[in-house]
Amino acid sequence: MTRKFLLLALTGTLLLGMWLPAASAKILQQGLVYPCARATGAIVVDGDLGDAAWNAATLVSGFRDSGKEIIFPEPMAMQLLWDDQNIYLAVTCYESKMESLVTNVTEHDGPVWDDDCIEIFFDPLHIHADYYQLIVNAKGVRFDSWKHDRLWSKPWAAKTKLYDDRWTVEAAIPLATLGVEKIAPADFWGFNLCRERLASGSRELANWADVQRNFNTPELFGHLLFVPANWQPEPAAMTKIATQAAGAVNNLLYAPNGIWTITPDGKGQFSSYLDQVRTLFQAAPPKAQELRQVFAANPNLPYAKDFAKLDEDFADWQKQAAAKSQLDGVFLSKAILFNELFRNQLNTYYWEVKLAQLNADMP
Repeated sequence: MTRKFLLLALTGTLLLGMWLPAASAKILQQGLVYPCARATGAIVVDGDLGDAAWNAATLVSGFRDSGKEIIFPEPMAMQLLWDDQNIYLAVTCYESKMESLVTNVTEHDGPVWDDDCIEIFFDPLHIHADYYQLIVNAKGVRFDSWKHDRLWSKPWAAKTKLYDDRWTVEAAIPLATLGVEKIAPADFWGFNLCRERLASGSRELANWADVQRNFNTPELFGHLLFVPANWQPEPAAMTKIATQAAGAVNNLLYAPNGIWTITPDGKGQFSSYLDQVRTLFQAAPPKAQELRQVFAANPNLPYAKDFAKLDEDFADWQKQAAAKSQLDGVFLSKAILFNELFRNQLNTYYWEVKLAQLNADMP
């Protein structure tokens, strides 16, 4: 199994443990909070995501397969910023089948949800009824509605760009379009970002806050906490989150290099992405250590070469984890996907070898 195949084959499912927020029916177990910082520079909406202003925006990944306790097999990432005129959104949708993207809809307000697309939800009043739905397909065709009114239409901009392994969206949504006069630090909105993937040949649904496969479920949306530029979490923010997002067992506040878990009493505990990745690759599982010894003694057993390549890739991830001083959520997503693939393949090789040994011992 080549390293390229390993990277392209990250389409298995996995439990994401503490990093993946859980939701059951409409009982919110963990609320998600994104710190939307004030932009410090100009943003050109062209789908490129290369403007320096984006460097100040927290990058969030770990989107889940909607309605399941698993990470979505094709990673996503999002960033948001705000200024006196707009809210800005940058989204990356990684895609292993770019040649199969579905982008049939070409007219504004057409059924773009039947294409590869993202869906953006804003609930500025945070009352779970007065929310906006904005959709963009991979070719930049848009749809918008307010309170399910498809005839509603206000100005906003979105551009997309296609790459070999991903497609990106960059959007600017005027505050006036969302019925907002101005934003102030500490404002708290409902928000969610979802994805419909058709490139696989079937409809797959991803979401940031898990809405249980019904994107229009505002009581399960995540939250935007508007903050000034260069903001750092402080006790007052923890208390506000615990108060404003009441009803969740815990709330997760995203940071550039990790996540704060905030309890209902406003206490916060930080977990870095780096620590989580290093935990994943701290040591090879016992089955891998046993197979190393078995194949060293008998290299002619089935899967010897396959296991050697798999083991080499695991060692490469270990080296990357050890060498990093910090990393983002996308790296963690890919690390978790590889780790699950590694363990699934390892289990297959292990029991096939055991069977081969058993057959060899039989008279």
